[in-house]
Amino acid sequence: MPSDVLILDANCFKHLEDPGVAARVSRSLRVTRFTLWPTALNALELAKSRNAAVRRRALDAAARFLGDRPLLPLPNDVLRGAGEATARGERSFQFGESGFEWLLLRPEDITPKDITEIEATLHPLEATLGAAFTKGRPEIRAFLNTHGLKAEWASTQEFLDRQWYRRSQLDTLIEGAWTQLGLGGAAPVDALLENEAWRLHLGAFGATLFGRVIANEQMKSVHAWDIAQLVYLSASFRRIFVTEDQAFLHVAQAVLHARHPNARALHWKDFLTLADR
Repeated sequence: MPSDVLILDANCFKHLEDPGVAARVSRSLRVTRFTLWPTALNALELAKSRNAAVRRRALDAAARFLGDRPLLPLPNDVLRGAGEATARGERSFQFGESGFEWLLLRPEDITPKDITEIEATLHPLEATLGAAFTKGRPEIRAFLNTHGLKAEWASTQEFLDRQWYRRSQLDTLIEGAWTQLGLGGAAPVDALLENEAWRLHLGAFGATLFGRVIANEQMKSVHAWDIAQLVYLSASFRRIFVTEDQAFLHVAQAVLHARHPNARALHWKDFLTLADR
């Protein structure tokens, strides 16, 4: 893995279809020694467009920056690999091809059936998470009101700092995720709380929980697969995530603030400004 990695949200790749913008970004990457590394999730989100021309342009743009490397794995595969390594007492894990590289390399082979299967892959997580938050909000809000906690946390960042990152708060969540990922044995909870990929995952969930359930004024929803992408920032020393989704950017910056050194989340416009320096 390169020591310095740039991850783009899928909504940014359309800008790289412009040769001038792609050249500016490439020049900045050479100067800063960052590597733009497309992900398996990027591939799926770009490939699900039913407009063949739009789909082809976006996938071609991503392929130009992928080169001969494999895509970064799906977020759950990152968590699974990090979990297995942690259980072995190791700090990192190796990964190979994700199985989705062909979407970038042969976009002309994508069929309507493939798109339907991609949609079926992406939709359940969002539907499950959204339903859980919608169902849980009234009960949790009632509990907060009863116990005088309605205004306890003024922001996402304050909630994460003061309430969320506790073993007693997270052990059951970690054990559930461990089982859901198909990992055997007991979850090494204490070690996973020190693992950066898992901390990013837990932070993203906590920030989303606050925005959609706990906050007095419900914040704009962030898609489940968007927040899942934060685990990619565990892959290198210096790391930047870039998006055009303002709601997701708010969550990402709250999670990263003061907890993950050398990791930043930027809006595309701000990133491009930096790239031109």
